[in-house]
Amino acid sequence: MLYMTPEFRNAMYCCETLDLQNFEIKSNLLHEIKQLFMNLRVSKDYAVETVQLTSSFGWDSSYTNAQQDVHEFFQMLFNALKGELKNISPEQEDFISMYYEGIILDRVICSICNTEHSMENPFMDISLQYNQMGLRLEHITHLYEEALQAFTQFLILDGENEYFCLKCYKKCSAKQDLKFVKLPFMLTFHLKRFQYDVNSKSIIKLNNKIIFLEVLNLNSIIDMEQPSKAIIMHTLKIWKEMNGFVLTIDILYILVCVFSISKDDFKISFGNGNTEEGYAYLLIYRRCNEVVGDTAIVEESSLDVNCQMMF
Repeated sequence: MLYMTPEFRNAMYCCETLDLQNFEIKSNLLHEIKQLFMNLRVSKDYAVETVQLTSSFGWDSSYTNAQQDVHEFFQMLFNALKGELKNISPEQEDFISMYYEGIILDRVICSICNTEHSMENPFMDISLQYNQMGLRLEHITHLYEEALQAFTQFLILDGENEYFCLKCYKKCSAKQDLKFVKLPFMLTFHLKRFQYDVNSKSIIKLNNKIIFLEVLNLNSIIDMEQPSKAIIMHTLKIWKEMNGFVLTIDILYILVCVFSISKDDFKISFGNGNTEEGYAYLLIYRRCNEVVGDTAIVEESSLDVNCQMMF
């Protein structure tokens, strides 16, 4: 799905990963991402391999049986990219933060003195849990109306969880909540489809149907100083796991529009009762009616010398 994001794709194309004087690769990770994107662009195959990309992380055959999920890969990839961009392409260093990073306010209010203690923290994705929604497993879950509202609602801190208030200088009951101060251009949700089952005393996978909207209006969960400008709308993209391969652009050509997704794509991605189908773990929403950076598709004939030399 990163390839289907024009800003991300073109930022990768613009990174100079080859030392033309010494004919050396300056960054294996960035080089392999560019190589993968170019293969997706020009390959006639149904799928392209990602072995070289995962090898650039240091993954080898010893990781074959290791438990990995798309969320862990997403975080690892972006953390690695930040480090590589800082060293190799300073002009592109901040693009991940600019597109994918938001700010969340962690706020605690003392119930005795009403003093508010808050701290702003950056985030790149929002993890939503079933138990956080307070629903039984057989229920159908609505991503926005139930999960997001539960994520931002007040939590009472009392009993053993009392908060130590610096003004009262003692432990007090308090209210804690999270507020979104800044939402990123690309808003990423991680759906935690695993939960500890008390009866079986094991971790179980939740294949429940999850209802999510193609367009999210997030005005009610964002805390902005200028309410008149707080119209935050995001449209959906879907990212689901595949085992070592990425589908080519010819198969998913409709997704060049980023958020044009058929009803069948929705059914396959969020689970339709058939356990042989895939299930969505990572949902990426793109801010509507706003363009940041270059979104044009780079044609093979216009690629710079670094991209051309990969072949």
